[in-house]
Amino acid sequence: MTTVEAGIDEVVVSRWSPARSIGLCIGLYAFGSLVVLWNVVAVHPTTRSICGCGDPARYLWFVEYPAWALTHGASLLHATRVFPPNGLNLLDDTSVLGFGIPLAPLSWLAGPVASLNAALFVLPVLSATGMLLLLRRWVESMPIAFVGGLAWGFSLYMMTGLISGWLNFVLVTPPLMVLCLDLLLTDRRRSPVLLGGALGGLVVVQYFLSTELLVVTALSALVALVVLGVLAAVRRPDGLGEALRRLGLGTAVGLGVSVVLLAYPLWVTFAGPAHLSGLVWLAAPPGYFGVTLEGFVRWFPPDAVTTTVHRFGGYQGPAIGQMQYLGWSALVAVLAGLVLCRRSWRAWVAAAVGAVGVWCCLTPDRRLNDFWVPWRILARVPVVQNVLPIRFTAVVLFGLIAVVALAARALQALVEAQGRRRWPVGLVAPVLGGLAAGVLVVAAMLPQGARVIAASPLTATPVVLPAWFDTAGRHQPAGRVILTYPVVFGGLQAPLAWQAVDTMGYSLVGGDGPRSDPSRAGRERPGYVVLSHTDTGWDPATWLTARSVAKVSIALRQWGTTTVVEPDEPELPAYDRGDHPAEFAVLITAATGVTPRLEHRAWVWHLTTTSTPATISAAEMMACAGRATTSGIAAATSCVVGRSGGLSPLSGSPSAGR
Repeated sequence: MTTVEAGIDEVVVSRWSPARSIGLCIGLYAFGSLVVLWNVVAVHPTTRSICGCGDPARYLWFVEYPAWALTHGASLLHATRVFPPNGLNLLDDTSVLGFGIPLAPLSWLAGPVASLNAALFVLPVLSATGMLLLLRRWVESMPIAFVGGLAWGFSLYMMTGLISGWLNFVLVTPPLMVLCLDLLLTDRRRSPVLLGGALGGLVVVQYFLSTELLVVTALSALVALVVLGVLAAVRRPDGLGEALRRLGLGTAVGLGVSVVLLAYPLWVTFAGPAHLSGLVWLAAPPGYFGVTLEGFVRWFPPDAVTTTVHRFGGYQGPAIGQMQYLGWSALVAVLAGLVLCRRSWRAWVAAAVGAVGVWCCLTPDRRLNDFWVPWRILARVPVVQNVLPIRFTAVVLFGLIAVVALAARALQALVEAQGRRRWPVGLVAPVLGGLAAGVLVVAAMLPQGARVIAASPLTATPVVLPAWFDTAGRHQPAGRVILTYPVVFGGLQAPLAWQAVDTMGYSLVGGDGPRSDPSRAGRERPGYVVLSHTDTGWDPATWLTARSVAKVSIALRQWGTTTVVEPDEPELPAYDRGDHPAEFAVLITAATGVTPRLEHRAWVWHLTTTSTPATISAAEMMACAGRATTSGIAAATSCVVGRSGGLSPLSGSPSAGR
């Protein structure tokens, strides 16, 4: 509404043709996404992606599951293809149904790899477009709005999401939510009911993309409204009452729309099958993934984390590892921008929200930040405590881009006005104004932009299935429950990609994400813990024991496991293999009393209801595992059966044995 704006800031009217200018910008964003993801979307897009491992493997699973569920009449919100017998509550995880459901037709036609790649491609395009639409209202220069969208959609935050396959990092809805709130405050021509409905619709969309980012956006909106209220009270603009009435009506409508549409999903999230309560990540303290102030201005070489990322994170190129980095020049640009826009309420609100975002990014670890940070309180707030502090990086980035965009336009107008006094006609003044604005924008965006350019194009790798999963795994009878090696219990995640590309033809023992915490394994927890130690990092002597055999045997029975599959392909990438294949084979043979068969280059244990564990000591199992070094896994597993003192009935308690 113009009366409110007149007391604080001027209403900006675009001089560009909306359809033509926005269409051109979206095309340029798409070209930029193609450059960044060339190796992903242009080179075998149905078989190559960021990786068939780590978190990208999880998101391959997330985009395939809705396609499978829609064709099999299964629930879209509760999956039983992983974590038998209770399954996975998708709304308690980063399931991105907002991508998976629309991409289901592509998954049916070309498979989940193509769907994941398509989602990765549109991730920066959608995000950049959302910011463009907001800045187009705030500044009258389409080039500045375009650059702001570029900085938002191709930021280090977004690049971190791309290299990790994190589709929940899409940033399209927050700027559009801000746009709805802005229109409610400043534009009498538009119906507050329609704007409120649009706001509620955006909330619903965001709920199915990232509930974590929805919480961050809601908290930031509260901060913005408080700051706006203070500014309005100090300056006392005319029409404040009318603006608040529109805002109240619009937000009430938005809340009503979102509550109605999300009533059932909210029930599933907090009370539905396999739901999680309290802390999502039980093994980590609230606020653990935070940063220090130094990280915003100093770049730390990522070499130290690249090796870990290659094995567990998924991306096989150089790690980025520092999405919060802005650089000193960005901070200088913000300070200069506040001077230039000292009369703009939008600039002050954006700066305040960004500053609070910086504060909320900081880790509560007193060894790193020995001063008070908000997470000392937020860590005790239900729901909010499950947000990672680093997610507030998006809020910081929003504040930076908004302030710099407004300042660049103000500087451009100032320089043009001064130039026209000396050169009243011609292009000199506009060119000088554009150059001045460009210098400010480059100063703010160059530190991040240089890192993004250095990381482009992103590395892509083939999504490789072991031979058994590429053949027999695709044609399993109904009701098969398969345990793989490596096990997928919160460590190596490649088996999730195998199952996704296998089009969910079987249920997979285990899974990843917060549901994989051992405390959530139920009565199968003892065996679950043993198996989770078999991939990496644990000395086999600690888990290859008679007691462990009993625990695993009971867990396999309770999960309803029908088959255990261990690929025997040394040429597979390290992320597709565990560190102790021989010891795992010995453990499973002892726990089931079944000798595996070599099928399609994999050792396969076909279990029956009469499968019983072997009686064998830890020393004997270690000796059998040692045979694999010279004679292979077949010799090691035959050794187990040969050395066992006969097969004993399955015990109901894991306490027996050594």
